[in-house]
Amino acid sequence: MSEVAPVRKPDIFERVFDFFASVKLGVCVMLTCALLFALSTVVWHEPEVIVKHVAWVKTAFEVILVFLTLNLFAVTLSRYPWNRFKIGMLTTHAGLIVTFTGAFITTVRGRDGTFTLAEGEQTDRYFTGKDLLSIKSIPPSGHGGAVPYKEIQLPLVGWTRGTDRDIKLELMDGSVVRIDRYYTKFRMEKAWREAKPGHASVNPIPVARVSVARGGHAEKGWVYDESLMQGPDAPPPFRFASFIVAYHREMDEAAAKNLMLARPEPRCGTLVVRTPAGGPKRIDVKDYLGKPSELPGGYTLELQQYMPDMVVGPDNKATSRSDRPIHPAIRIRVTGPGGFDASEVLVHLEQTPPQAPHINLDDRFQFSYEFDERFTAVSIFRTGEATAAVLVSPPGADGRRTDVRLNQAVPLDDELAIAVAGLFDRPVEEEIACDDAPGRSPAIHVIWSGGGNQTEAWIPFNSTREMSLNETTFYFNYTQTQAALPFVLGLSDFRVRNYEGSDKPASLESLVRVREEGKPEYGRLIRMNAPLEVPDKSWGSWKVVQHSYYRESQASSTFNVSYDPGRPVVYTGFIAVCAGIFFMFWIKPLVRKYTEKAPL
Repeated sequence: MSEVAPVRKPDIFERVFDFFASVKLGVCVMLTCALLFALSTVVWHEPEVIVKHVAWVKTAFEVILVFLTLNLFAVTLSRYPWNRFKIGMLTTHAGLIVTFTGAFITTVRGRDGTFTLAEGEQTDRYFTGKDLLSIKSIPPSGHGGAVPYKEIQLPLVGWTRGTDRDIKLELMDGSVVRIDRYYTKFRMEKAWREAKPGHASVNPIPVARVSVARGGHAEKGWVYDESLMQGPDAPPPFRFASFIVAYHREMDEAAAKNLMLARPEPRCGTLVVRTPAGGPKRIDVKDYLGKPSELPGGYTLELQQYMPDMVVGPDNKATSRSDRPIHPAIRIRVTGPGGFDASEVLVHLEQTPPQAPHINLDDRFQFSYEFDERFTAVSIFRTGEATAAVLVSPPGADGRRTDVRLNQAVPLDDELAIAVAGLFDRPVEEEIACDDAPGRSPAIHVIWSGGGNQTEAWIPFNSTREMSLNETTFYFNYTQTQAALPFVLGLSDFRVRNYEGSDKPASLESLVRVREEGKPEYGRLIRMNAPLEVPDKSWGSWKVVQHSYYRESQASSTFNVSYDPGRPVVYTGFIAVCAGIFFMFWIKPLVRKYTEKAPL
């Protein structure tokens, strides 16, 4: 009886090979990739969430591509020996491997960034998107500008508000620079707080902090003691929709109501135009909306849009949030001789008269906007340490008084409610950093300490702050690292074309000049879907894409520039994949059909 041969256990190499060649691994990797794509597309669409997760998501995709490439390579080897019927499979797998190889080449050698040019400017550098803190000092001679002293790349990707991670940098004198906070939507807000006993800088006018809420939106404001804020230079009371809010530290209800109702009211929906050539011209917004109106000097004014509740979104576009006249504004356009064209001009009501806002346009015209509505007076009285009385007085009606605690809401109508957030008898002004301003730039909080002393400051992106410590002065600049372009690009002209009757851009066009080394300068027109491609010195080409523009200055254009050396490799892989699939589904059946042996 013959002996049964012992079963040979696979060695470590075979086990690793079987792991990467398994179908289960391929299915798991592709499902994980699909899940990440879904999360990136559906869930992580907010800028703050993207900033928080972009670092590990990028790494996860790279790991997935590595496993998928190894899986395809192992599966291809496991099908050995190969024959003519496996040409389609081999070609498809080889094409996918080539495609992933091209992606890795771009990951390692690729470049990507942005730069902004105003008309007439040129550059040969771009911002890479990597945050940088540059510290500069004054030369000992005291002459000239600041010289480079220290630079540190900031790994801010993944930081969110409230993180306890710090970035520390020790300087040569032993002092330490620390970054402890990073805001993606930075703004500074002036606020008041109660002065401490013995504080010298005290505002003599009491102030109240109020909050008016409508649905999920709340607007906060500071209201000064109305009895002490009389005169032409007095700031206006807090205004929201058809309500005017005033604070009265010590005043009876009847006097407060009379004071509010005696306040002069503006005219109804009127645009006032003042020119050097003549007196003011009053244009009714309702009657002239969408119609031209003649101005002195051969100019024409067009009231393009009326927005009852104007708000500026994250994309810096002004839209109307509702139909209620909460923040009324109008959009105008002025055209005239010599090709004069001023469009997208916003005139809005930020204050109640007599301090009506105005806009100067090219020193030719001055616009102010007057809006009429029968305001309801809301008077706030202090009744205790943390209590107040709110008196709501509609026009021609008796007031309705409600005694409240701080932060207790009082209904004004079916939609609006007001709350008193704070009462300050001896207020002191201070600045508070906020992280709630859509469309604003990021900022970092820098603490510089040494020798028992400390100084700190907020540094917004692309700005410089001067800081002094122990008789030493440094300039701190928060910016991004820059890299060189193999060509020089200049902006000759930039144009924005909007959809008819709308403020949404239909087309962005930049006329640029390109100067490559050893070649004459030439011009190109870059559109939103027509990028510029400039050959690289070694391999591939640079692509310049029309990215965006600054609405405040329509003569400035922002471009995205990228260098993708793996693109030709990826395209080659795509072609191979298509050829392999074509062979498997069309050629292979024909080959099998004509090579089968005929029956005997």
